[in-house]
Amino acid sequence: MAKINVIPLFLFKLCIKSSREDPVSESKLQLTPETIRYYTQIVLKAQIFQISRRDDRKYLYLLSFVIHQYYRLNDLLTETILQAVQSSVNTSVREHKEIFYETRKNRYQVISDLVNDMNQQLTALRKIGEAIRSPLSAAEKLKTVETLLTQTDKPNDNTLRERLTLLEKESRRVIKDEDYYNVLELRSVKLQNRVSEIIKRLEFSQAASSKQLIEAIEYYKNKDGNLAVDAPQDFLNSDEQSMVFDSTGKIRISLYKVLLFEKVAAGIKSGSLNLRNSYRYRAFDDYLIRKDIWRNKKDELLERAQLTAFRDFQKIESELRQTLQEQYVITNEHILTGKNKFTTVNTDGTLKIITPKVEKDDTNTGSDLFPKDRYIPLVEILSTVNKFSQFSDCFEHWQIKHNRSKPDALIFFAGIMGYGCNIGVRKIAKISRNVRQNELENTVNWYFSTENINKANDKIIELLGYLELPNIFKQKPYQTHTSSDGQKFNIAVESLNANYSYKYFGKDKGVSVYGFLDESHRLFSSTVISPAEREAAYVIDGLMHNEVVQSDIHSTDTHGYSEIIFGVTHLLGISFAPRIKNFKKQYLYNFEGKNVLRDLNYKVLPNRRINVKIIYKNWDDILRFVATIKLKQSTASQLFKRLSSYSRQHPLYFALKEFGKIIKSVFLVKYIDDVTLRQIIELQLNKMESSQKFSKAVFYDNNQEFQQSTKEEQLITEGCKRLIENAIICWNYLYLSQLINDVETDTQKQNLLQTIKNGSVVAWQHINIHGEYDFSDDILRKSIEFHLPELEQLRVD
Repeated sequence: MAKINVIPLFLFKLCIKSSREDPVSESKLQLTPETIRYYTQIVLKAQIFQISRRDDRKYLYLLSFVIHQYYRLNDLLTETILQAVQSSVNTSVREHKEIFYETRKNRYQVISDLVNDMNQQLTALRKIGEAIRSPLSAAEKLKTVETLLTQTDKPNDNTLRERLTLLEKESRRVIKDEDYYNVLELRSVKLQNRVSEIIKRLEFSQAASSKQLIEAIEYYKNKDGNLAVDAPQDFLNSDEQSMVFDSTGKIRISLYKVLLFEKVAAGIKSGSLNLRNSYRYRAFDDYLIRKDIWRNKKDELLERAQLTAFRDFQKIESELRQTLQEQYVITNEHILTGKNKFTTVNTDGTLKIITPKVEKDDTNTGSDLFPKDRYIPLVEILSTVNKFSQFSDCFEHWQIKHNRSKPDALIFFAGIMGYGCNIGVRKIAKISRNVRQNELENTVNWYFSTENINKANDKIIELLGYLELPNIFKQKPYQTHTSSDGQKFNIAVESLNANYSYKYFGKDKGVSVYGFLDESHRLFSSTVISPAEREAAYVIDGLMHNEVVQSDIHSTDTHGYSEIIFGVTHLLGISFAPRIKNFKKQYLYNFEGKNVLRDLNYKVLPNRRINVKIIYKNWDDILRFVATIKLKQSTASQLFKRLSSYSRQHPLYFALKEFGKIIKSVFLVKYIDDVTLRQIIELQLNKMESSQKFSKAVFYDNNQEFQQSTKEEQLITEGCKRLIENAIICWNYLYLSQLINDVETDTQKQNLLQTIKNGSVVAWQHINIHGEYDFSDDILRKSIEFHLPELEQLRVD
């Protein structure tokens, strides 16, 4: 496949130069990030001659490719700054602690010597006082005082003054962290080597960044890193400003640079410093619906986003205030009257919440119903499901005007299995019959995209929606309960999307596959993220993924929970119901104080009050934020990650979090009272855990380690794996539905339905996932020959 060498070097330089000189080149082209990525993929997938033939749009494709690579380059360089600075800070802090520990004896010795001196002085003063109060004559008293003052074992004033000065100097050094700044200065060169040139090359948005930081960065660029005493200092705090100059007034250049780099990294994280050309590090407002569009078309946008009911927060507040107060009363009354048998109050006032397991009839298991006389080949599973769902039609060529005939469905099945079973496209072509490697690789290159594979999955999920049998697993017929969780996989190659996690990978790196499913085991979404990222940021992405599965209630484990998620899911019309493991650590909130509830002898009381003012003040921005997600202008994960980095100062973050506290408190107070709610949450999350075992079984080859380096390839792999899982589940439903259809009596039908309900459709023991073995004479004729006598004579020394 053609890579960056598709573009002539002069064109690449020209585009880079123009993108630096013209910050609005993307907007002048009127290309959205999605369009840029789309055109970029065409360049990546095409051969050089294919691009050259496109007289109509080839320069647009190439320009999009350059813009995409330039944005990605800026993102990667920014990541390098953040990682390098964080590593430097961690090392400096560790060394500072070691220095502080190693010098403790000297420090304690100074204090001990001073204490001894002071004790001797105090002893002498005490004796002088006793002499003055004694019945001695004035002359005798004077002589006694002179003797005490001239004792040789008492420290003289100079010694005492020196020790006080030494202690004062040591205290000042500790309070001002002088040792820490010295460590930073010593380690500065290594950090400079990594990030200095990056700082000079990155273009920051002056309009959306801190003026003090921009001034310092521009000075650094203009001076090419050669600093003088007139270097800007306003971006430093008072202690740092005093430390960057030595006692002679000379600037400590190395220390200044490392402090500048730290402030740049902190500014990028906090949002006070934003890039001009980037996918991930632009100003937060750039990701939202533009303010002028929001002002002019607010009513239309709210209607399209189905948010009209939330326009008036005063009405929303009144309803939530009543709901929360009523839930506090209901929950407490049930505890006081003994109606809630599974929640008790401990002697220290804390709650003890018990969730009994749901009993099932285990006399029959669903796995006994599947075929035992033969193993169903995976290609048959895919073919049968494709016959009814036509999911292979979703694999469209990257180029819309492509007129050549589409490959046979079996070629797509081979590609799906190559990715989804982790066999590899090239390997499955080598070990399979009736599949040509060139044809398979070309098909995968031009037809396999994240969008196509997601659509193919949706087709299978849509087919399952037409069947009646999946509905028997629903707790409530009118409600769809979904869940999500992360699953860790090792990775065999270097990847920017991978990271370390000693708990899961030991000393290796890996990725996290964050997947979604509903009560019927339909796997309707998944993504691949770094294990260092918080899963909560991706919950909304999965729920907004498609129109096939519309979630009414969604559950996650602890990692998928945050107060902002509570607030946003509520505005999206979804009830967020995570599993709460350590309830003692949860805070409850209310609009009023706890006195009214406490006077009623209630035990479930709010810990804190809701700050309604900040919600009122930022309600319009909250609606704009949610409308941006609902109308899919930006992904929720992109917004959450950028907003979280702003958390120290962005009012929208605080307002969303405060609103989420209301929804969270309503849920938690109900969670205490409703044992059935807790049980269905447990059941749904248990299905997720069962699905992850299934996922490992499908992804069996190459030690179950991802073999792809880019996120796009990892998403394709995960999408194919999910497609195979959905196909197997769909086939199982079809098979079980056929069994029900073939029974002769209603009693047999009801017994069979109960058996299915007590079991699980996530079964694969009857599926031949690993392929077939050929023991024919024909295959042995192709064996590699070895000449043992020659090998025995071989010397390897």
